Amino acid sequence: MSKSDLGQLLTADAMFDIAGDKFFARGEGYCAAGAVEDLLESRGAIRATVAGTHDYKVRIRVRNDELDYTCNCPVGKDGLFCKHLVAAGLTWREERQEEEQKQLSGNGKATKIKKKGKKTDIFETLCGHLGSLNKKQLIDIIIEQAEDNAPFRNTLIATTLGKIPADEQNLSVHREFIRKAIQTDFVDYRGMYRYMQSVEPVLKLITQLFKDGHFEQVIELTAYALRLGFTAYSHVDDSGGDFGGALNELADYHYQACHESQPDKKQLAKSLFDLQMKDGWVLIDFRQYEKILSKEGIDQFRALAQKRWQKTPHKQAGQRDEFDSDDYNIKQIMQQLAEMDNDVDAIIAIKQRDLSKSYHYFEIAETYKKAKRYDEALQWAEKGLKQFKNEPNTPLVEFLITEYQRRKQHDKAIQLAWQQFNRQPSLRDYQQLKTCADKANAWKNWRMNAIEWLHKDYLPKLNSKTQNRWQWSPRGHSLLVEIYLLEKEIDKALQEAKTGGCSEHLWFALAKACEKTDPAEALTIYQQRIGGIIGLTNNDAYDRAADMLKTIKKLMGQLKQQKQFKEYIEQLRKDYKQKRNFIKEIERV
Repeated sequence: MSKSDLGQLLTADAMFDIAGDKFFARGEGYCAAGAVEDLLESRGAIRATVAGTHDYKVRIRVRNDELDYTCNCPVGKDGLFCKHLVAAGLTWREERQEEEQKQLSGNGKATKIKKKGKKTDIFETLCGHLGSLNKKQLIDIIIEQAEDNAPFRNTLIATTLGKIPADEQNLSVHREFIRKAIQTDFVDYRGMYRYMQSVEPVLKLITQLFKDGHFEQVIELTAYALRLGFTAYSHVDDSGGDFGGALNELADYHYQACHESQPDKKQLAKSLFDLQMKDGWVLIDFRQYEKILSKEGIDQFRALAQKRWQKTPHKQAGQRDEFDSDDYNIKQIMQQLAEMDNDVDAIIAIKQRDLSKSYHYFEIAETYKKAKRYDEALQWAEKGLKQFKNEPNTPLVEFLITEYQRRKQHDKAIQLAWQQFNRQPSLRDYQQLKTCADKANAWKNWRMNAIEWLHKDYLPKLNSKTQNRWQWSPRGHSLLVEIYLLEKEIDKALQEAKTGGCSEHLWFALAKACEKTDPAEALTIYQQRIGGIIGLTNNDAYDRAADMLKTIKKLMGQLKQQKQFKEYIEQLRKDYKQKRNFIKEIERV
């Protein structure tokens, strides 16, 4: 791929088409803010680091005459051309334009660029220099870098271990490397990127051993890594899903290696049982190994499970429920065995072992219902509701409402929905009440009852200074605002918000709803709240504020206030002159 090929495909218009208006605009902001670092063009690809919520790595190249791109941000992982990719692409184009200007000023006319830009010249010089060094000099450079760079060092170690014969003598070295890479104390979200740099070389090691056919060693090492990983999973903030993905990959290698080597069935059964007893996330499921285990292995697995299940205590309603991971995991295992046998009564018996929570009654009722044993399902649901009558049993309530409706017992369904609405009023419960009342053609009266109850009973207690049973609810008239917005009664929703206030996100929903019907009202809401967004002081907030400014500009245009908009922008510049990134967003708008 030549540089011109990339230049022809990676145009601003092309990036706009791929990324879309929103991502492109935000990428422009990142480019203008100088968020693109370590931009490098080498071996036919652009690579860069883009500073955002974290530092994200991007790569853009041409493959099969089309742009091929990656970014390790959440959006990029979904295969989208994110704002970080836009920022890197635009920055690269800007550097090319600067290079062309230098050529023009130096020669008096534009000439075809034969050399790469400044950063690329340095890289090519580096490649040439390294090519001139002897083996010992190269090793010295690599070792010096490995001593100071843990991720680089781990990658080198993984590559090296992957080529060492994985016999019993060397497996201890492999295990120690895996232990140091995975074992950890708490890691927050910001620390996960660095932690995964330690974990990823483990996958490289396992991949190499699998490719070389060391299946028995892969089984042992993946089982060891998974045991460590299950413990670590409780100590890390894996919101991005990277660590869970790594554990899934290890689990897949474990299965594939078992499939290839067909290990001793009883030993495999014991190993799988030990793994599942540590796996609270069901990443390992012995049923996947059923053909590999055959009857001999399954019987061994079942015997181990039965022995542990006998130690699991019975728990009754109201009994203090102290979570025990072993009890939880053995319950999952026993249910899997019963499901494999297609034994409904066995599944029910397992679930009945723990009746300490209302949700467990719901699970039993659901199991009976799936087996079309409706009377038993209803009995257990009603029994659970009676046992836990003082708590909001949402799953049980919804189950019973659905069952009463199936039986055409609409009065019972409405009464239950009304009790739930009174106990835990929310938009969802309001909608549930409406669904029940509609089936009985009684919504008009029940809606009137609901609105009246909210005004006379719910709101006075909710907003009083004394304790009330809706302490968790948002203050103000948020629920009524939600209801009126749902029913398209915008004027009533706005009046409730002005009278008693509402949650911030509802003010924005009101503004959006008013844009066409009452642009002046929408404008007022946006202008009153943009300061709060800017005050969050981060690039994502500035992006939101910039989008809001576009809307404000449109609304003021509709109201023939173009002059006032210019004055408004000038005032924002003065008020937030110290927030340079936001000022750049203003210039973009």
